Amino acid sequence: MTERKYAVACFMDIEGAFNQTKKEVITKGLLEHNVEAPIVKWINEMLTDRTVTTVYGDARMEGLANRGCPQGGILSPTLWSLAVDSLLEKLRTEGTQVWGYADDIAIMVAHENTAEAKRQINRALKTVENWCEENGLSVNPSKTKLLIVTRRKRRMNTRGIKLNGIQLNRAESVKYLGITFTSNLSWKPQIKATLNRAKNNLATINRMVGSTWGLTPTASHWVYNSIILPRLTFGALIWWEGINNEKDQKRLESLQHTGLKRILSAFRYSPTRAMEAMLATPTLSHKIEETAIRTAKLLKDWNKWQPSNSGHASILERLVPETETNLNMTMEAPTDKVSLTFRFGKRFKTQIPGRKEWEKGKLKEYENWIKWYTDGSKNEEGDTGCAWITNDPNKGNNVYLGKHTTVYQAEAIAITRCAEEMIENETKNESIVIFTDSESTVKTMEKSSFKSIVALECYHRLTKLAKQNKNVVLCWCPGHRGIEGNEKADQLAKEAVELKRTGTESWTPISYARFKAELRSFTLSRLRERWSETTTCRQSRQMIKQIDTTRAKEILKMHRSDTRILTYILTGHAPLNYHLFRMGVKTNGECDCHTREMQTTKHILLL
Repeated sequence: MTERKYAVACFMDIEGAFNQTKKEVITKGLLEHNVEAPIVKWINEMLTDRTVTTVYGDARMEGLANRGCPQGGILSPTLWSLAVDSLLEKLRTEGTQVWGYADDIAIMVAHENTAEAKRQINRALKTVENWCEENGLSVNPSKTKLLIVTRRKRRMNTRGIKLNGIQLNRAESVKYLGITFTSNLSWKPQIKATLNRAKNNLATINRMVGSTWGLTPTASHWVYNSIILPRLTFGALIWWEGINNEKDQKRLESLQHTGLKRILSAFRYSPTRAMEAMLATPTLSHKIEETAIRTAKLLKDWNKWQPSNSGHASILERLVPETETNLNMTMEAPTDKVSLTFRFGKRFKTQIPGRKEWEKGKLKEYENWIKWYTDGSKNEEGDTGCAWITNDPNKGNNVYLGKHTTVYQAEAIAITRCAEEMIENETKNESIVIFTDSESTVKTMEKSSFKSIVALECYHRLTKLAKQNKNVVLCWCPGHRGIEGNEKADQLAKEAVELKRTGTESWTPISYARFKAELRSFTLSRLRERWSETTTCRQSRQMIKQIDTTRAKEILKMHRSDTRILTYILTGHAPLNYHLFRMGVKTNGECDCHTREMQTTKHILLL
């Protein structure tokens, strides 16, 4: 768009991708991705040895399914992805931009010359045709959408852009993977559809709660934050700019009002800002921007982020001020979160014994093994360290890890450094047990999937150590229970924190949880600033001086009838004479106590 080119995109759906794909195509995809032969053979047997049964009344018919993947099979999407990957790679080598998700494929070319753009898109479509023909599949031209995006005044003539010999019709908007794209890249249709969907979703809360009955405030809050908001913020990184107008801001505030009103059982016209202050809940526009920033940060860490001076890709520069030093630090530093990574064929073992087995302070089964103890420590100032030690007083070490390392990371790094030391010392053909009081680390090492680079590095070091020794076991031990090795490791880790010796601080990536905490803190600071600048909600501002997350949690723990009364008191919006008078329901707002004072919540409290 900024280069004043014509971007031509085609959105297509491959028909029968899951039911019609030949097993030979799937086998080819498996082999091209270096899947081991026994697994390929097993998958082939699964695909060919399937019986499909149809029952109608008393009639019954069976048939052998010799193509496609099992409907609903957990492996089916992966098998199709491996099969279609050859098409995606072929398009990329031709210079076509291509995206694929299951059987939904989008291809795009861009050029300043319309004739060249048409030639390139037709070449890409021909590649799709040929691939489908070779593999017994097809694409329906009538379901294929053609979208032209440009800033040029001259419209592009799409005549001649064909699929299977059929002219493709130009569309002004296309919905792909839940996001509506338009020819002028306006996000109005997307935002309108998103807000309408969220409004319908909120109806689920309306049916589950009332003023005095239904889900607890905690449960209602969970439904709102875990179900409604994720659906509202889906794809926010792309369209976050589109909400910066008064109309959409009002619609977002209306949605927030409906949700919070149901959580608190508030009166109909209770002010949204007051309810946000009660529950320390960010505005929906801030929540959308927070989600967009979080997504951009992930893409940046995975080297898939393409920043820009304008548009949605300018979010990190435009929304995060320089004064937010902690957030900017975590934004610039790489996090330990990686895309889901699998590791199979684990060489070492993990064990979590019961506490009774540790009553004597040791495990008999490892009596003649080489024993190491690891631990991590963190003080109130945030300084972190770790240590690893064996029964030999000359063997063992500790290291300072800085202020940005979590306890979980420290525990994993201690195990990693312990394994590294044994590898460097060429410990071979031994039986080794490494004890840690971090049960979460042991459970992480039990898995075959990893999302943390620190955990993945720990797995790699343990695997390498296991390859050159008879037995390697990572075993949990209870902390602070008088186990000599664990106590020594704990003391050594605390010494590292106290001495603050330079260690692997620069190597340790920022925890993704730390980044999210800083981002939430930034969003909360924006809410507090908004509340301090509020000129309405007079009674609420007198009652709620500061937004407090701890107080919000206490409110959610209350019984629904109590939260309703508390909301009446804090907002002043209650079924009392003065408020009903202001709403036009009553002709007089005075209290029935004959003091001639207005019947407000303050008046009731002071009676």
